[in-house]
Amino acid sequence: MTKYHFEISDKFIDYFKGRVKQVFFYTTEECHLRCKQCLYKPNLVFQMNKRRQIPLSQMCELAEDIHSLGSRKATIMGGEPSKYGDAEHKDLCQFINKLKETGYTYVRMDTNGQFEDDMLALPDMQKLDEVSFSI
Repeated sequence: MTKYHFEISDKFIDYFKGRVKQVFFYTTEECHLRCKQCLYKPNLVFQMNKRRQIPLSQMCELAEDIHSLGSRKATIMGGEPSKYGDAEHKDLCQFINKLKETGYTYVRMDTNGQFEDDMLALPDMQKLDEVSFSI
């Protein structure tokens, strides 16, 4: 039997095991923009924690748990995922690596595109299968 990092009910596992195909990781509430059409309205909704981000360790554990239920596709989103972690994007890069190491075969990032010109040139960013721009 699979050991999970988070408490997941047997009923949930029985129903969803093998049925979960894709997961969306809402990494941060932070965003440079406040678009009227934004689905997430980070300035109007709850706050995750004082950092307004999910800690990297929890993101990685959650990725493993959801992968064990069958998910092979992952989308990294926010707020704005390029604002996740530090200014050098170390946490974001580590999370992308963790997704790939765990066995996710398709990793996408949804972004508003408001990041440094060279961010997508980082070697770990090259592991993304798709970058989707939301405007």
